[in-house]
Amino acid sequence: MKSSRKAGLLTTTLIAATMFTFLGSIAGSISWFNYVTKATMSYSGTSVTVGEQLQIGIKTDKNLSSYGLTTEVIDAVSYAWAQPGKGLDSDAINGYLELSGYATNELRPVSSNEYHYGDTLSLTECLIAGHAQNDNIATKNQYVQIPFVFRIIRTNEVSESPNYYARNQKVWISGADANPKNILTDGEIYKSIRVHVNGDTKYIFNPSAEGGAASNAVGGLLDLNDDGFYDHDDSDNEIVYGHVTNPSAARTYYATESDFVDVNGVGNTDPSTFVGKHFPGVYGYDSMDALSPLEADYETLNSIKPIDDGTGVLSGGKQICTTANTVSALGEATLTIYIEGWDHHVVNEEISHKFNLGLTFQINRVD
Repeated sequence: MKSSRKAGLLTTTLIAATMFTFLGSIAGSISWFNYVTKATMSYSGTSVTVGEQLQIGIKTDKNLSSYGLTTEVIDAVSYAWAQPGKGLDSDAINGYLELSGYATNELRPVSSNEYHYGDTLSLTECLIAGHAQNDNIATKNQYVQIPFVFRIIRTNEVSESPNYYARNQKVWISGADANPKNILTDGEIYKSIRVHVNGDTKYIFNPSAEGGAASNAVGGLLDLNDDGFYDHDDSDNEIVYGHVTNPSAARTYYATESDFVDVNGVGNTDPSTFVGKHFPGVYGYDSMDALSPLEADYETLNSIKPIDDGTGVLSGGKQICTTANTVSALGEATLTIYIEGWDHHVVNEEISHKFNLGLTFQINRVD
């Protein structure tokens, strides 16, 4: 065996842009299957800017006053609020992440494993060479998680009014900008970024994907030790990593060394963690058809953004949250940002590449 490793009047729209600008480089090997690997992401350019009606904050009991946020306790729960229209700057976001034990300047590739719309997210750590699965839960310092809170101010109401905050108003993600920091030199690692939304419903969002909702496989053959061959065990069976429907599907015997074979559907035969050759004398697979890997479904901007009716009124899409029908009228959505290790862009060729991610929140203006 190889050792390897909606209520109220709806008029014009109001935009709140959240620019999670990850400016760091990817350090070391980023094959997610290596437990020491990491993808470095700097939050130095992160900001959350909002319009005058929208106030944004973080649900937390951490003291973020030194970052210009105001703590308010509502129904025995603490929130750290930015001033209306001022947004959250990078220092405030970094401060929350550091105090809460989440990743601040680096993310490590993890996996959602099988996932479908509405599921609860459970991230697991990287695979261990020679072991088909690793179900160890990822630790907080391997990803980013921010419990955002929103409220919408009615500017024609006094602050003491029970109608000061607009109720039953939806908040959407209406824009996403995922790209390399330098289009000429920084590769495509940004395509592996995923955002899990936990609000009115739950879904994974792929900010770089075009078209409609899609999925990625979370099982297959891998070359973990970078020797050019798919890994096999002591019984000369190629190791099926991750999660598949038919792990005992009939195998093919390869008497001689094969050419590079795109078993995992990468779309090319360039050698990588996901593309290898069959070692002579092993039993394996030329495609994943018989194994039928499980899938992690994800949404795209086209499948979640709201529809403008032409007059500035938004509807449809998949809102992340809705402000409550209470006096405080809070809307809450937790966003988890991580690198999906089963994305075919998580390969060693992306070492030291840099990437940016920006998201735009949007609401309907209320009077």
